[in-house]
Amino acid sequence: LGIQIANAWVHALLLDALWPGVPRAWMLAVIPAMSLLASLPLSINGLGVREGLLVAWLKPVGVPAEVALGLGVLSLGLLVLVGIGGAFVLVVESARGSREAASRPVAGDHVS
Repeated sequence: LGIQIANAWVHALLLDALWPGVPRAWMLAVIPAMSLLASLPLSINGLGVREGLLVAWLKPVGVPAEVALGLGVLSLGLLVLVGIGGAFVLVVESARGSREAASRPVAGDHVS
């Protein structure tokens, strides 16, 4: 629940920069549903699903389609940036684990 609230808050801040005045309660309702539907295996990384949902669901509160589409692209950019950060941590940690595993004696080896 906390992650979805944080996700809605980040999207609300991004939308405020693009088009101020959208109620936070609307974003709290729309963003978790959008995230859920974008995670379904309909496209690669939800591309197109997220943007289409934002265009449709932000229209009732007066957000133009191009602004909603921009929010979707910014959202994808954030996902990619977070993913790159996670990949970096994974590479560093796996390299560290490989070095530690190589320095440990293997079961059955006798050290004289």
